[in-house]
Amino acid sequence: MQKSPQITTLELLLLAILKHGAATNYFALQHRWGLSIGTTYPALAKLRKANLVEVKSNTEGKAGSISLTRRGQQALDAGWRTCFTAARGPEGTIRAVTVAALLGNAEEKRQAVSATREAAARRRSTAAKRRIDAEDFSRDRNTPLGLHRWMTARLDTATWEAQAAVLQEIAGALEGAGQAGVHSSDIPTPKSEAAPSTSVRDPELALDPFDYECLRDGERSL
Repeated sequence: MQKSPQITTLELLLLAILKHGAATNYFALQHRWGLSIGTTYPALAKLRKANLVEVKSNTEGKAGSISLTRRGQQALDAGWRTCFTAARGPEGTIRAVTVAALLGNAEEKRQAVSATREAAARRRSTAAKRRIDAEDFSRDRNTPLGLHRWMTARLDTATWEAQAAVLQEIAGALEGAGQAGVHSSDIPTPKSEAAPSTSVRDPELALDPFDYECLRDGERSL
């Protein structure tokens, strides 16, 4: 029996997207979901080799439709919750939140938000350590090596602080923290200032980032 490979957060996201039929080819993955072909192509190749997805060729012999196999469905059902603990960097955390939006119940969506806050805390901690490094390196800025180490530490600090702030903002938005007049849902979200939607659905419901049907309606209206 073929053993399933270790599944990454990106691969779990691809399986979750394919389960819902939201993307059926490389073009859809790139233009509807913003996934880079450079990263998704090798991930899908790995999933295909493990018989978790099927890639059918079109009439020109090029890769056409992509679909989830029964083995892929089983792997997704058995392992997608690991994305909450496997996610470390901002990209992995965002993927975990998206997978929860596609598959999760209320408790799992809360876990995704908690993972986002934990990722923000790790980023802040790393930034604090690098800030201390930058202060130490600043004493040797008159040498090329000291200048290089100081500049690198300063850039790292700014990057990790910015990532922490954005992840914290995402978690707050998903929970509707500090917002008035949120609607009832698994995880309440803040009201939007955007122009009214032309969809026949309740515009309040369309604000729920964990309502996948609303996400699909929004894509069709673009």
